[in-house]
Amino acid sequence: MMKTALEEAREGSKKLFISFDVDVIDPAFIPGTGTAVPGGLTMREAIPIVRALCSENDMVGFEIVELDPLLDPTYRSALNANFIMHACLTGIAMRREGITNGDYWTELTTEHMQPSAGEKGREQNLHEVVDFDYAKPMQ
Repeated sequence: MMKTALEEAREGSKKLFISFDVDVIDPAFIPGTGTAVPGGLTMREAIPIVRALCSENDMVGFEIVELDPLLDPTYRSALNANFIMHACLTGIAMRREGITNGDYWTELTTEHMQPSAGEKGREQNLHEVVDFDYAKPMQ
């Protein structure tokens, strides 16, 4: 069923709006919903799906529905909903960089590759310069 839904989303139109209902997630991960149904997706399954959809399609909007953090005293629902939103934003950023393969993972996310990855980045001028005095109080 999920494979069919993903294929339809990929082939259906030029623009995509996703309304993500958290009821699809197993209540072990998002208990703060009105109609929690056991046996749903895990976060490990949901995040790559959302990331792929948002990177492979021209997104016009993304919303998370049926989330009720007041039903969850552990704050787990809000945190996991945030991770789902972050997965979509990551997909949109990937698409803006020209990466439309939803299964794309950089070397740094799949293998630690340190210190060689950092040295390679420095050689290619792809490193960040850290200003250690930034957070010091001004006098």
